[in-house]
Amino acid sequence: MKTKIILIVITVLINLHDVLPQSVYCRPFDLSYAIQGGKQLVETDSTILNAIAAFSPTWIENVLLNVDPLPYDTFLIQLKQITPNLGFALGKPAYVLPNDSATMITLATKYAAYTKCIRIDHFQNLVQYSTESAMLNFLTALHNLGFQHIESNPWKKAPSGNPWIYVESAQIAIDTVTWKAKTARIDSILLNSPNLTILANYENAPGQLKLTSLGAAGSIAAMSVAADSQNVSTVPYRFFPPWSKNYDAYALGTLTWIGQKLDSVDACLTTGLNEMTNDESGITIYPNPSSGEFQVAVGSGSGSEYKIEIYNVYGEKMYSTFINNHSSIINLDIPNGIYFLELKTKDGIAIKKLIIQK
Repeated sequence: MKTKIILIVITVLINLHDVLPQSVYCRPFDLSYAIQGGKQLVETDSTILNAIAAFSPTWIENVLLNVDPLPYDTFLIQLKQITPNLGFALGKPAYVLPNDSATMITLATKYAAYTKCIRIDHFQNLVQYSTESAMLNFLTALHNLGFQHIESNPWKKAPSGNPWIYVESAQIAIDTVTWKAKTARIDSILLNSPNLTILANYENAPGQLKLTSLGAAGSIAAMSVAADSQNVSTVPYRFFPPWSKNYDAYALGTLTWIGQKLDSVDACLTTGLNEMTNDESGITIYPNPSSGEFQVAVGSGSGSEYKIEIYNVYGEKMYSTFINNHSSIINLDIPNGIYFLELKTKDGIAIKKLIIQK
């Protein structure tokens, strides 16, 4: 069966043991669609879907917060066609475990029909006022529901000092004075839980409203600081820009810039291997688009043996091969969707995003 492959180049560095979360968090985006009482965005669903599809984020965060997904079923199904990684959130300041476990698990069960990604809001309150055993039972229950990506917002370490099981990411707020991520906060989190992915954004209303007050050009300048700083930061984090009622990126006309920024920033930069830039890796794929048969060519400076693997957005390996020269012909027969072609060499790892369209 012939397939068509459109390549959007994203050369990134990842930890060999973190393929799944790194690919999911590669191009994160915060879409606050329905929160508490209902839909928040004034734009029509079709407008939202078309705008998001234009830059295909790999993780769409905060789509729902403490709302039943069923009334938004049609929209959510269509959004999943852009990416299956939809981050739904639950949690309120007054929740305490195990008292409110049943309430939270009931909503989480509904979420599980749509996504494998969930965010626990007011995480620090749960930790502070709940027993650690109740927290562990709750996280285990979420894991057993099939959630592969559990995010804490904001993070708080366990009383025992042990990393929280099944928690893969933590959200922190960007400083709205310097417009940079709070690296001291990130450092303290990673000191306790070094495998967490840190997501930095303007999560609360005051931060987003201040961003809005800067206007289109000013907010782009502010977001550029956080987005560009992640590549030179001494501690790794992922910047993800917002679209909400408090920062309406569509109305301000900044979505195009956001899409371009997500393309240009090495959002998956972590420590552990040497960074391979696009020029250093010298990787080309031709033809592109293709009918399913294409050539992968690697620059002569990358070594003599290469491993190529292709993963879907869930981190499942779809294809693997070794090549011992600088080019190879590959034929794919995999379903439509977003994939990641990973090239491993002696110098590190480079990843290129693939979109399969039959």
